[in-house]
Amino acid sequence: MNMKLNLFRFGMLSLFTLSLGSVAQASHFGIDGRNGSDGFSGPSGRSGQDITITADGTQRFFDLSGTDGAPGGWASDADSAWGCSQPYGVPHDVWGASGGNGGDGGRGGNGGSGGDVTVYYNDVSFLRSITVRSTPGQASYGGNAGRGGAGCRCTYFSWTTERCQDIRRPDGSFERRCETDTHYCRDGRDGYNGSQGSHGSQGSYGQVTLIPQLEPLIPNVQSQTRNFSQIAETFQLEMNQWSSRQGTLALFGNGSDLSNTYTIFTGRRAFPVKINWAARRAVSEFQSNSVTAQVSSGEVSVSPAQNIWAQISKAMNGTTSVFTVQKIIKAAEATNLSVSVRGNGNTTELVLHDASAVSDLVGTAVSLKLEADTLFDRNLFEGVVPANLLSIQRNQLVIKVGNMGIKEKYLKSGKVLKADFNVSRSLGGRSANWVKSWEGALR
Repeated sequence: MNMKLNLFRFGMLSLFTLSLGSVAQASHFGIDGRNGSDGFSGPSGRSGQDITITADGTQRFFDLSGTDGAPGGWASDADSAWGCSQPYGVPHDVWGASGGNGGDGGRGGNGGSGGDVTVYYNDVSFLRSITVRSTPGQASYGGNAGRGGAGCRCTYFSWTTERCQDIRRPDGSFERRCETDTHYCRDGRDGYNGSQGSHGSQGSYGQVTLIPQLEPLIPNVQSQTRNFSQIAETFQLEMNQWSSRQGTLALFGNGSDLSNTYTIFTGRRAFPVKINWAARRAVSEFQSNSVTAQVSSGEVSVSPAQNIWAQISKAMNGTTSVFTVQKIIKAAEATNLSVSVRGNGNTTELVLHDASAVSDLVGTAVSLKLEADTLFDRNLFEGVVPANLLSIQRNQLVIKVGNMGIKEKYLKSGKVLKADFNVSRSLGGRSANWVKSWEGALR
């Protein structure tokens, strides 16, 4: 009986301790300050006008200058927290409201760039009669940042409260028990100052282009597309040639404000192109298909139309780029495949029939997942078929399943195999995959 009474007393004391130990969560006093507004971005300056003129010795002046950017707008300051009356004697911790964050200053506007000038002439001395100002506009400064607001402050930082509870004794009487708790106040956070607006970027000088002729430039012939029926003819691409030089200010009239670097037309260059045919298949099969020649950075290359794949080599014969078609197929022919099985035991072979007979022309890799059709499908092989187990012929691919080390019971006549194929085909930088699920019985 005494033991039961002691256990009852211990339980009641534990409940009392838990009750006294539970304290309400801290609360917030005051109202947070409002954030400041960001400053607007300053407008950028206007770029100068681009002009194309012919120099004939007449005195002329052109102002192609860019205008200056405008300053970024100032951000506004944040509001301080308000209603900061700290509650007194509450049975929990408190913390003050935060001040708002200051706004960010607006970005300064960029300066406008000077206008470009292109001049045709047949006498370089005529450039001295032309005065051009292509002065870039100045960048502007960013706007000032807004200041953060102050948070609520504590009037007093700690206080105590008493918690009491009546506890029933075993004899039915009550005992009042009390505990004293200490509570704390934390100042509200001051808001952060905003960021100063970044400065804009200065404009740039306009580009100067000189063309020492009076006739308009002939457009570039950067690419040409030809059908294979036309490949016996040599054709050419043509590009205007340019050189970058220093000394612009010495060429133009006094008072000019230009970039001292200019670009000058130095002539026109031809790129002759010849396409030869050395493929096994007749060109007449592809006479409606096309190839495109293009020149970039002085180098000529060719690419066939998307509906054909080709291996094409390149050689130079003087200034002529000679391209030779070594191998060629139609894109649809690469994956014109079907499956059958033959043999059993160690003579078992899976055959991928190539109806277009191009397998000796293209690159081939075969991935295979092979399973036996049993109560629970058993995996017999999975992965890329090794070269020694794959025979590639012109019109078929033969996978030597009987040499894969598979148990003979799975390769008996009448047994069913399941196969998932992923055949990758490639030629001349182009590729495609043939994916097929198949199942069949061995004979």
